[in-house]
Amino acid sequence: MRSTRPAWRTARTSSSTCSTSVDSDSEFRDTHVKGEQVPFDLAEVGWNQPGSAQNAEAAADGLTLNRIEDGHWDPDNPRDFYFLTTEGGSNTIVPGTSNTRDGGGLWRIRYRDIENPSKGGTLTLLLDGSETPYLNKPDNMTIDTHGNLLIQEDPGNNASLARIVAYDISTGRRGVVAQFDPALFAPVTPGATNALLTADEESSGIIDAEAVLGAGEFLFDAQVHKAHPDVELVEDGQLLHLEIADWEAVYSGRPIAGTGPAGPERPEGPEGPEGPEGPEGPEGPEGPEGPEGADGPRGPAGRPSPRGSPGRDAKVTCKLNSTRRRVTCRVTFASAGRARLVRAGRTVALGSVLDGRVTLRSRTRLTRGSYTLVMGKRTLRLMVG
Repeated sequence: MRSTRPAWRTARTSSSTCSTSVDSDSEFRDTHVKGEQVPFDLAEVGWNQPGSAQNAEAAADGLTLNRIEDGHWDPDNPRDFYFLTTEGGSNTIVPGTSNTRDGGGLWRIRYRDIENPSKGGTLTLLLDGSETPYLNKPDNMTIDTHGNLLIQEDPGNNASLARIVAYDISTGRRGVVAQFDPALFAPVTPGATNALLTADEESSGIIDAEAVLGAGEFLFDAQVHKAHPDVELVEDGQLLHLEIADWEAVYSGRPIAGTGPAGPERPEGPEGPEGPEGPEGPEGPEGPEGPEGADGPRGPAGRPSPRGSPGRDAKVTCKLNSTRRRVTCRVTFASAGRARLVRAGRTVALGSVLDGRVTLRSRTRLTRGSYTLVMGKRTLRLMVG
């Protein structure tokens, strides 16, 4: 009995008179257009022979692609497997730059029967780097449960900054999620590699962390290919947490409001709903409350706040997560903007509002109880529990 493993015999086309196939990455791209679902079948390669013999047999019977790097099953479509090739794509210069690049490729295998993959399927080249935002050596990837595919670039010691690029599986839209800091990694001389830190940077190993941290949360590492003073550490690098709160902004190119670390505490001045803000002063005892207005601490030399117009009723529900560092609320009239959570005159958490959902994060563990939610000029009393 001969045990085997499969090799692709890909891009087979047929007519009444002939049957042909392609053998290489470049031949596939020359023969088939981007987006075309090209049928493939599988050939057998014996496993119980030296690796060199396996490679030779696979090359003879199958399809050879340029530097297959990473792949991921689509969690919403179990027949679909996506993968990247780092090279073989468009090498046209990005408009407005003189930087060299290789667009590589994003591919999809779609099996006819995932329970019996020997039946073959189709192979499709989805991206080749000729599209905006002009991929440069795509390397690692992940797919979340909402149809968002994230691609990490590894341009090498190159004038181009390494990025993370998003691809919407359902529509094909693309957008840049993040890139390395140009102040540290962009060359001083255009087209050169003389960056302040290094021009040899990449991010890698991205994973979807929704099951642990929530929707739109990812973890990945930054690899900075420059020798570290401590030889045991080898190179510089970081483990990073990425949060994407607005996918539409990513795909449309709109700026995304950030939720960076909290700054130093500042004393609050009096504030009324829908009314102008008074001057800020140091923390002091709470001032008198005007009808229908929100409480505001009064500092010395501060002016009384004018009466605001009647506030709007809001249906608010809040939830504190298991770490007690994250609070989520639903506010029926809120749309978008920044938000903060206040207790005893101090800001204890910062966050943002999007489509009625308020997400706040604190550096310290929060306790259940009464807080004030501040959204621009609106304030709400609420219970966090």
